[in-house]
Amino acid sequence: MDENTFRAPEPEDHGLPEAPASPDREDNELPASDHIGKASAMFHFSGGDAPETDPDEILARDFRSPAYTRRESEDDPAPSPAPMTSLAPENVRRSSHENKRKKQWTLLACALGLLALAAGAVLYILVNGNPFLRENVSIGVPSVMPQSEQEIVAFYRVAVNAVKKDGLAGYRKKTWQSVSSLELTGVEFVDNLLGNVFHEYVTPENRAASVTFEKGTPEAKAQFPVFTVSDLSYVKSAACTRVGDIYQITIVFQHEDTPMEKDSFLGQATNAVVFWDSQIEPVLEEISQLHAWSDVHVDYVDMTITAEIGANGRFVSLKHFAPAEVTIGSARLGIFSFTDKSLHFESTASYTDFRY
Repeated sequence: MDENTFRAPEPEDHGLPEAPASPDREDNELPASDHIGKASAMFHFSGGDAPETDPDEILARDFRSPAYTRRESEDDPAPSPAPMTSLAPENVRRSSHENKRKKQWTLLACALGLLALAAGAVLYILVNGNPFLRENVSIGVPSVMPQSEQEIVAFYRVAVNAVKKDGLAGYRKKTWQSVSSLELTGVEFVDNLLGNVFHEYVTPENRAASVTFEKGTPEAKAQFPVFTVSDLSYVKSAACTRVGDIYQITIVFQHEDTPMEKDSFLGQATNAVVFWDSQIEPVLEEISQLHAWSDVHVDYVDMTITAEIGANGRFVSLKHFAPAEVTIGSARLGIFSFTDKSLHFESTASYTDFRY
């Protein structure tokens, strides 16, 4: 071999005694205590030397997980927990007594609360009446019976607003008119014939239809008269009486001569009146037999509102009655002429069967 040939170094003899030969056996034949000691040293990460632990002590430990120790089975039931100091017999009796006292105080507090609630309900019913036996109470219902004109008109306005609000109430409405005391020529036969002409333009009560307006509809809101009269000088008188739970109200207005649709104070209180410019004059123009008429007045005298209002501020019934004296300065009807003649005219609107 040349100089490049590898040669293993020869071991030097340091004069040490040879170790005795160990018996041949596999690692898995080591005692369990040796394996546990080695594993304990391997997994000790503190950086220092592994603590010396008796292998037999490690073998005696229970390495099962807490979850495993909590599992129970018929074959291996979980061990019963050690008794806690708080569950000692004297502590259990004390805890049970305290819980019992807490329950008693809770029941007493509930009973007192229910008693107070019942007393409040009884007091409310005594003061305001049973809310289950009456309809919704309107704001503004007087605590005592209205006496003055201002109080009566205000009470009436409350009932009107209860109907008008968003078309809240439903009702039945009936309107009619009548003509009487017709003495245009002084001749009864002729006046009867002329009266028939006027009656063609009015609806008598026996031919008037009762129309139902359903609750909450726009028609119900539109067909009910508003009440916007703020000047009480237009009110001639107002009276209020009470029969049981019903307030009976009567409001009489000052006279108004030939009201126009705009700015009529009667028009602000009712729709029972007929206006000269929009309703009467067009009719006179339409009567072909009537000629050369002039100086016509329609004077409403004692237009009256009568109403029944419940203690809850809701209408039971309502009537607007508008009588008028019609005077004619001069006119010619057919072949007959007349001067300074008059007739009596009445317009009525009745409201019943209110449904809130």
